[in-house]
Amino acid sequence: MNEFKILPLVLHKENNSLVDIEEIKRICNCGLDDCPPEDRSLAWLVLSGVHPLKPEKWGKIKYEMVKNYYLFVNDFGIVDFHEKIFPNSTNDVNFGETIDNDLMGLIHGDIIRTSHHIPFFSNPDRSISELDSDILIPYHEHMRRIERILYIFAKLNCSLSYLQGFNELICPIFFVFMQSFEYFSNSFDIVEALSFYVFQKLMSTTNLHELFTTQDKSSIIMRRMDQYMSLLHHHFPNLHFVIHSFDIHPLVFAYPWMNLMFAQEYYMPNIVLIWDSILTHFDNLVEYISYIAVATIKLLENDIDPHDYIKTMTTLKKYRIDDIRSLLKLSNQLWMKDMNDDNCGFFHFVYHKIEQFTKTKIQ
Repeated sequence: MNEFKILPLVLHKENNSLVDIEEIKRICNCGLDDCPPEDRSLAWLVLSGVHPLKPEKWGKIKYEMVKNYYLFVNDFGIVDFHEKIFPNSTNDVNFGETIDNDLMGLIHGDIIRTSHHIPFFSNPDRSISELDSDILIPYHEHMRRIERILYIFAKLNCSLSYLQGFNELICPIFFVFMQSFEYFSNSFDIVEALSFYVFQKLMSTTNLHELFTTQDKSSIIMRRMDQYMSLLHHHFPNLHFVIHSFDIHPLVFAYPWMNLMFAQEYYMPNIVLIWDSILTHFDNLVEYISYIAVATIKLLENDIDPHDYIKTMTTLKKYRIDDIRSLLKLSNQLWMKDMNDDNCGFFHFVYHKIEQFTKTKIQ
């Protein structure tokens, strides 16, 4: 059996020592090695700030979070939603009199389009066979719970509500906690509640929401794309030149990598490795994702052809890096190089400008 690496760091100790978050970051920085699923769940809880650094408080805080989440479930009239089976179709579906059908319809339509993620979930309902080749039917309870998470998030966060792409982001979170089903008392309710709070933290306390912003959307997002191209030029000017010479805008390739945290490009086993690394940089989330996107271009170098636009565009649009460890290793090398620069680093200059611009636009 694989040994625990994270669990011992978050257990309550007699001396009441804090969780060693820096050690957790070190372990997760290039993706967790083979380990029990509980390790990844605990790491993501700590790195996202959901799990307190004082481990003795976790039991009470977890209890309160689950309790409060199901108060929201009750308040929004969606208590029995996880028991429902709806057709996996984008056709009009009546979700119930107490539910905002327009909102849930948007969420439901996107969730059924995440069929590349959902079959990775554990504990499908084996009592229900696949109907008409619908591979998602046995996962109906998981889908309802994910839809309920996004519905409650939308109701509680009116400025963002629900936006396309949230369906891609919630699935890896739910997957990770489902993998630890036994650790969470074999309770779907706990898995759902913790998934909600990690997603809430991701969208409310990091700068990822900027890539979904509806306030002066074009200016803020375009500024982020400019920053990404500046970063690419800084580290790999030849590759930047090829992409720029073909007039390929980063909105075409880098934007979906960044705002979906690569969840659309990979299958779940590789997504969680990438997210291990991303979440270690929770306070600089979008900035670090930019470095992974830059490292991606470098690893695609052999297929970025300065004489062949179609080959280059196809590579950027349909890429898949097989060696995730090498991708994350290079990303961290580039990140640390800029962090340790004697002149305060390219990172500090570019992102200070971005921060100033963003604050000005929000004001």
